[in-house]
Amino acid sequence: MPKQLLDVILYYIDFHTPTASRSTDYRKTIFIFLSNTGAKSINNLAEKNYRSSIRRENFNILEFQQALSNASSNEE
Repeated sequence: MPKQLLDVILYYIDFHTPTASRSTDYRKTIFIFLSNTGAKSINNLAEKNYRSSIRRENFNILEFQQALSNASSNEE
């Protein structure tokens, strides 16, 4: 995630005191990020597990987290 994006989000999180003009409490906000970051790595890992006859319920989530972390770190 670009640092600038986090700076924008922190503006809403840090200044959460409701006022008469702004009654929204942004501490309860849900941010949804849509991206294809790591999609290829995740698909490759899922295919590898499928070919190894590993059921989806038995996939190791840590492997997927690591694959996503590596893919996002290498993305420009």
